Amino acid sequence: MVGQGVLRELLLDPGIVSVLAISRRQVGKQDAKLREVVLPDPSQLGVVKPDMKSLDACLYCLGTSALGMTEQEYTAVTKTMTLRVVDQLLAENPKMRMLYVSGDGTDAKSTTMWARVKGETENEVRCGHTSVTRLKVALVAWIPAPSAWGCPCRCSTCRHVSRPRG
Repeated sequence: MVGQGVLRELLLDPGIVSVLAISRRQVGKQDAKLREVVLPDPSQLGVVKPDMKSLDACLYCLGTSALGMTEQEYTAVTKTMTLRVVDQLLAENPKMRMLYVSGDGTDAKSTTMWARVKGETENEVRCGHTSVTRLKVALVAWIPAPSAWGCPCRCSTCRHVSRPRG
């Protein structure tokens, strides 16, 4: 959903010269700028390790619905995998800018499982890595966002994501 929109905008932006899409399944797009790597567990980044040092930014949009999942299963995808990816990317390329796309209504103190796990993930990503910007998406609107919102990579995608509430 959000990831598809982000990919679309990256591919349309003439200022973006290449896109490395690491996903759990085929993204279904063909483009000269796009290199796709399908990994059942995207936290196993060994296959793209040589590319990590040349990346300018990572827009982390991987997510899943909590519907029908246990807290342990949801935490494995939402929190554990995210933290592994962030740690590996920034260890290889500390100058890389990262944008972690989260969701509206998340809170580490929530009694709702998905909101709590997402909130915990946001907190751990933010506390452990100062170069990671967190974006809580409540609504994706294709309108320019003022640069004062602190776009970490100055790409068209960040300019086109609406300002998060709160």
